[in-house]
Amino acid sequence: CRRTRFAKNSVVFTRPTSSRLSTDAVQVERIVLVDKAWARHGVERRPHHIDPAHISDPGWPIRLSTSHADLKTPSDRRSLLRAFLSRGCPAMLLGVHLCGTLSLRAVDLFNDSPSFFFLGLKPCCLPPAFFAQRGDVFGSANGHCFAAKAVAVAGKWQRGKWVGGASRQELQRKFAVWVDNLSRCVECDVEGGGGEGGEEAGGAGRGVVAVEQHRVQSLWFLNDFIFCSRPWAALAPRSATSAAHAAGPEASGTLAAVPAPNRSNGAGVSEARRAAVVANFDEARREAKRARRAGRRGDAERAAAERRRAARFVATLRRGGGGPPTPPPLS
Repeated sequence: CRRTRFAKNSVVFTRPTSSRLSTDAVQVERIVLVDKAWARHGVERRPHHIDPAHISDPGWPIRLSTSHADLKTPSDRRSLLRAFLSRGCPAMLLGVHLCGTLSLRAVDLFNDSPSFFFLGLKPCCLPPAFFAQRGDVFGSANGHCFAAKAVAVAGKWQRGKWVGGASRQELQRKFAVWVDNLSRCVECDVEGGGGEGGEEAGGAGRGVVAVEQHRVQSLWFLNDFIFCSRPWAALAPRSATSAAHAAGPEASGTLAAVPAPNRSNGAGVSEARRAAVVANFDEARREAKRARRAGRRGDAERAAAERRRAARFVATLRRGGGGPPTPPPLS
């Protein structure tokens, strides 16, 4: 088995030529390497572009091709699906070390196209802190969303070292939360799933999402992988369907009307729900902090702290500031 170097933040499409999706009979038509650092086709490569010499060897058993695209740009994602999956061909999606919200964009890409029957995602760095400072939420078109504060951190990698205010303990805890929420954003059930060979892939439109640990780092903890297997459906991407219906019945043809895919971090979450998700996260974090403090106190200290909290609650009501109907318990 020959090796190739995939660029960091790469997305890989593989397209089987056979509609039979059993693992012992699959044949791959080609592999498409997606990265914004590739040079565009027909444009002279410059020093900041990835050198494609290592994939242009004619001896490769599977044809390799490149595509210049930025997953964070909605039009680039739609262009990828239009170029490679508009005919509903069965395909697999592999995300290699996708930093920050690129992992979420890869999930969007997978959810958008029912012809993807397999997802392999290796998340990398966590989202930056400014998402939490803005009070953002992350989510998917399947309805799952979570507060950016739960996963965003201050800091970055610089020359192979972590530089920033977040500790290793915080990074490890938030990375586990990030991977768990990414897995919940994946749509593993496909309407009309199956196609030819659908029973081998799961049948009846139902798939499986799993988080597995494979040790690829000995000095760090980013060893979690997200895998999804689901039946293949020979349907056009939802974004193409939505665009066709927006253009009118003549352009839509026989495509069924389906919701437009997620095109932003918030996944179309309303302002009221965004505020509620952030408020619930803040309250849960405060309650966890109170519980930790209470665990370090004795009975007398806890009783005194409870009296002080009750007094502050009564003072707030007297000032007309409102408040919950009863003061929340200390522990």
